[in-house]
Amino acid sequence: MISNFASGGLMADVFIRLFPSTIDLYNKSNENENQFHIDDQHNNHAGLFILTGIFLSFTIEKFYRYFQNNNEQISTSSSIHILAYLFLLADILHKYTNNLSLFSILLSKSSIHSTVLIISIIYETLYVFYGYAILIHSGWTSSKIIRYQLLTGFINSILFWFDFQFSSNIKLRLRLYQIFLPILVGILIYISTVHIMPKVIENIYGIKGTILKVNTFVISVLIVVYLKQSNK
Repeated sequence: MISNFASGGLMADVFIRLFPSTIDLYNKSNENENQFHIDDQHNNHAGLFILTGIFLSFTIEKFYRYFQNNNEQISTSSSIHILAYLFLLADILHKYTNNLSLFSILLSKSSIHSTVLIISIIYETLYVFYGYAILIHSGWTSSKIIRYQLLTGFINSILFWFDFQFSSNIKLRLRLYQIFLPILVGILIYISTVHIMPKVIENIYGIKGTILKVNTFVISVLIVVYLKQSNK
């Protein structure tokens, strides 16, 4: 049930919130431009970086499976492990893009509405829960999850320090955000469509179990939809 809730929420978060936000980001960055072909070019860039995230995930998984097969590891186990590592990569990018967004708000001295802040906290809480559910589903123990979360936090702190050195360069920060956010979306799309959904579909639960799983999936999607509507 937890994995179904996480899969539904993660997919909804990608396609309902992050994907449209990526397109809007490119459009808003060029809102003062009046030429249509420039806007179209920016949208193409967004799609290109999303495909880059998907291709990056595909490449990482192929290399991982190649080395695992050479070590005579079981294919199913490889699939579970690579899911965990791909999500940790996405987690690093997720934290980094959040830092870029926060820095941009602080540098522009924009006020943050309390409702937006609360919804952002809820999003982050749900994202942590999704990650925990995925890693538990991958066979990780709670202690191992905490260790790797600390590792991703350490990596993010290094990126934060590097980013702080260029905090005065708003254009650079915006450009980095425009690059890494769609790459993050691509990685999460790959995780959702290649790993999570097939696992949810292939499992047999019986009639009652299936109804319960579907309801859990739908509820998690509706939560993201509600948060998205409340954030407008």
